[in-house]
Amino acid sequence: MTLRKPVGVAVCLLALFAAAACADDRTVWKHDKGTFEKVGDRKWVEKTADGTFDLEERSQNDKTITLQDKKRNLIYDLSATSCFAREGKGQPKKIYSGKWVAAAEVKPDPKESATGYAELFSQKSASVNLYNNGVAISPDAAFIAVTGGDVFKPQINIIEVATKKAVKTWMVPTVVAPLIWSADGASLGGLTLGDSGKEGRKSQIIVWDTKTWEEKASIEYPGFPGQLALSGDGKVVAAAGSDGDKNMFHVWDVEAKKELFSQQQKGAYTFIAMDAAGKTLAASGTGLGITLFDIPGGKQKKTFAPGAGHFTMSNDGTSLVTWDMNDKGTQLTVWDLRATPPKAGRTIKIDGFKGDGVAFIDQDRHLVVPGGAGKGDDIRVFELKTGNQVANFPPAKASMLGRRGLIVRPTPDSTKMLTYGSDMVIRLWSTPFGKKEEPKQDK
Repeated sequence: MTLRKPVGVAVCLLALFAAAACADDRTVWKHDKGTFEKVGDRKWVEKTADGTFDLEERSQNDKTITLQDKKRNLIYDLSATSCFAREGKGQPKKIYSGKWVAAAEVKPDPKESATGYAELFSQKSASVNLYNNGVAISPDAAFIAVTGGDVFKPQINIIEVATKKAVKTWMVPTVVAPLIWSADGASLGGLTLGDSGKEGRKSQIIVWDTKTWEEKASIEYPGFPGQLALSGDGKVVAAAGSDGDKNMFHVWDVEAKKELFSQQQKGAYTFIAMDAAGKTLAASGTGLGITLFDIPGGKQKKTFAPGAGHFTMSNDGTSLVTWDMNDKGTQLTVWDLRATPPKAGRTIKIDGFKGDGVAFIDQDRHLVVPGGAGKGDDIRVFELKTGNQVANFPPAKASMLGRRGLIVRPTPDSTKMLTYGSDMVIRLWSTPFGKKEEPKQDK
């Protein structure tokens, strides 16, 4: 929805003048960019490409339903075919055309579904999760793990996608972030930060069994970790961060609860990534290049990409992507880890766009780049073979200034993708990749 910037307490009116035949069972009004849908007693939501917004019903009669969005200072009036907007004391302005439809008739926006990325699920997260990536999707996309509660009583919630309800909740010492769901679905890994005092509680690396939600391992970390990596079978976990006056990473055997090896890294910050097999760890010190290490022995294999900071590694450990941001945009560089030394391949430049991360998808044939710290807050998908952008869609209208922090979590089969950003809305999307379910045949 495009409106002029409100001045002071702006009031916008959407008018839907329903025919006299319209009764109180009007629940969905579909327009060219989305829907207004009744979800409870005097409760509505507006769903558009800009996001999902909560509304409150103020009044209704045979011709008009009036809704209010208190957060955005908007008032909507809904009729049978037309939608009007008013700012301040101005005259009503038509902005939508549409009609009342049955809920079963509502389908994904054709522009959205044409790209293959259709929103399947959305839910507001707790405010404690605003500036962290404490959210993970199960491999079958049936459940979402998310940090919830508040800073004084943090908790982890397991949300069932089908019902949008928490099926399991438990308290944790501090906010857990990041969260990683193992590719085999059997483990959930997370880290909690300890107290700053010497005698206070230590930071912990925790791995939970997703069948019982009991802890498989709880490992103390002598510092303040910020990076976490988990193997596909959940048997190897690694963490990196400050350890006293130095930066370190540590790698552990989860079942044995035993440290396999550790390494001090130069630079102000350490980034890590692990392949799904749990055989290779990649680590970098800020701007000092990336080094590959064997697991479990810790033998240093290769160092490459001098100057690199942020990076992500493919599940099979054969490719790695580094990314850098500047005033002009984002540059991605793809590295072939099979070569000795690793060889820089395709470079993708995205002018005027600042990405918040990168994820491999479609058996590492495509890259998903979520924005953005700049003006763009969309998600862009690039084909690695050609370097061309093949999709671009907005996951949400960023509702806050500053960091937008969009993250992307594809499922292992690439058929689904979770997004989360500073609007604090968790969204699950279908993708055009991966194995699709065959339509059922009539007997």
